[in-house]
Formats: sequence, C-alpha cells, structure tokens
Amino acid sequence: MNQFSDDMKQTAITKLGRIDRVVADNLPSIKESFGNHALLVQDFIVFITKNLKYNLFGFTEFTLKEFCDATSNVREVIGKEDPIFKDRRIKPPVKNQVEFSTVFDYALYLMMQRNIILSREYQTINVEKIETLKSIGALTDVNIIIGKRGNKVYQVKLSNDLLKSFVSRYYTIDTRAYKLIGKGRGGINRKAFLIYICKIRHILHSQNSETTTVPVDHLAYQAAIEAKENKHTKQQLDRILQKLKDINFPFDYEFVSNKPGGLQYYVKFNFPRQYSNKQMSRENNFYFALLDDLNKYFDFRYKDTRFVEKEPFQRWLNLLEVDTDVKIDTIKKLYRKFFQSEISDIEAHNFLKFGFIDNSEDDDVEFDFNPFDQNNKQTLSML
Repeated sequence: MNQFSDDMKQTAITKLGRIDRVVADNLPSIKESFGNHALLVQDFIVFITKNLKYNLFGFTEFTLKEFCDATSNVREVIGKEDPIFKDRRIKPPVKNQVEFSTVFDYALYLMMQRNIILSREYQTINVEKIETLKSIGALTDVNIIIGKRGNKVYQVKLSNDLLKSFVSRYYTIDTRAYKLIGKGRGGINRKAFLIYICKIRHILHSQNSETTTVPVDHLAYQAAIEAKENKHTKQQLDRILQKLKDINFPFDYEFVSNKPGGLQYYVKFNFPRQYSNKQMSRENNFYFALLDDLNKYFDFRYKDTRFVEKEPFQRWLNLLEVDTDVKIDTIKKLYRKFFQSEISDIEAHNFLKFGFIDNSEDDDVEFDFNPFDQNNKQTLSML
C-alpha cells in the first residue's frame, strides 16, 4: 500500500546514505579503539545514519534483523555470546537488568562507554569557528527491550557529534553496495575500500568533476592488499574493482601508466552522476533545516524542563504523540520551501510515523511506504 504521492516520491530522497567524514577519514582509529568489535562499530555508524535519513522520527529503534539485513552481518554469529565472556572470568555488563552478553550487544555497550580516539587531530570548519577533534563519540545511551517471545528491540541515543555530522560533515555512501561488497571472504577490507571510493566520488562531484586518477600503490593500501610483486598487487586490485562492477556500483575504471612502457601504474576512475548538485543540495538543506527548526522549538518549549534521560531532544523527536502538530507543520513548511511542492497532512504524518525505506535494490523505486509494524515496538513515555 503506497501512502505517498508520485510527486513526493520523485522529488525528495536520493538513494545515497551518509557517513561522518571524521569516521571515514579515520577508519584505522576505530580498530585501535574497539579491537575485534571495530567492524561492527563501522557497520553500525553506516546503518544508523542510513536510518536517520530514511526514518528521521524513528531512527533510534531497530532490531537485530534490521541491522543484519542492512550490513550483511549474520544474526547467528553476532547474536551469540561474545567470546570474551566464555570462561566467565569477565562478566557481561548489565543495564536495566539486561545483560549485554552477545557480540552485537557488547559492541553497542562499548560504543556507549568509549569514544573513537583519533590517531591525529581532525579539524572541521563551520560558520562560527574551526573545531579541533581528538575523539568522536558514537552513542550516549543504549537500552534493550525484550519482548514476550524473547525478541529484542534496541533503543539508542546518538552522540551530538554523530547527529550533527549527518547534516554538516559527511560523505555520501552507497549503502546498497556497502552491504553487498561485504559478503564473503575479505568483506571487511572491501567495505573499508568502498568507503574510500565513495569518498573520492563525493569530493569529485562536489567539485563538479567525475574523473580522477589514483596511484595503484595508494589504492592497494586502502584495500589492505599485501602482495610481493607489483603484478600481483594489480591483479588483486582489479578483482576488487571488478567485484564493485559486478554489484552494479556506478563507475568505470581502467589501469593506465604514466608513460608508455612505464612501471608506475594508476587507475583512472569515472563516476557518472546519479543526482545533480541542485538535487543533493535541496535534500541536505531540507534535513538541515528540519533538525534545526525542531531543535529550536524543543529548546524553547522545554527550556524550563529538567530531563532525567540523556539526549532528550532525540527522545522527543521519536515520540510521535508529543507535539505532533508542530512536527507535521514543520515538515510541510520545509518540504514546500526546498522542494517547491505541497504535501498533504496525511503524507506529512506518514513521513513522521513511518519515514521512508531505502529501496536501493529496486532501481525503479526511489522510496516507498514503510510497512514495518510499529505496534511491535514499545513506546516509552517522556520523562
């Protein structure tokens, strides 16, 4: 059942996800900070920012199945007890009488307890000042709700760093390709390599360009290729790039030399545009203004309220029954402003209640009605 007009479907949301630039530029720092859980941390950041885009008013709740479906992880693997607790010398942490004992649960717990410590200081420039980051947090809070059948629903609170980066500090990423490229042996390194390729594409498109040339040695480093001979490095890199072609990641490449008969090889990339800069700008301005306007309203409306929980704005954002009219009016106003199109109260309410799901595997659909049964999740009252 489709709850959105054709105009709304064709105008608004692109198929591209987002990843924090600080995270994408410092993937080795995740490994140093989280060890064996580093890939899950990386996957989670890609997953949650995709949720943020397609279900802004419900991104904080998800199931293990939803996470695995989006990241190519196997439920039976990350849903089992973490090996660190196997001999019981180390006990799993407990929060609200629920153990964080599985591989995935413990990774979420670690993200709540630790920051990603950057190997070098990272400077970001905003309108007001230059900020220097030495670390970045992912989560400020995690709760696990266990249903009658033992099924878990995860409720998380993102750090302000991660939430702000969604609209102000990001590279676009092909989340469909990220999922597919991670399947099979070597998927860990291929996922990291895809993030790097998406970074190149994002920078090129922001500069109104589609083509660049990169040394093979540098690409081999990004892909974690370790070969004794140059020809083997080239062969392994070619296999990875061809795998990207096989999953229909939109790009072309060819190996070139710096001169006829030369030994130094490069890869010449071409990344055809899927969306115009105007379309990308409209989308980002919509999300930026939506979060900004709602945040300002929340700060004014609840300026004298003392909250017990962390990140009360995120909780308010995800409580559908609180200030519903304000949220709907804000959605309609900003949609009209940035997409020059009217949407009905019903469409705005459906956006608020269900969001959009990414149908990237279906090239004929931009986005569609989210059929996820919200009644299967528990809504907590505002504290």
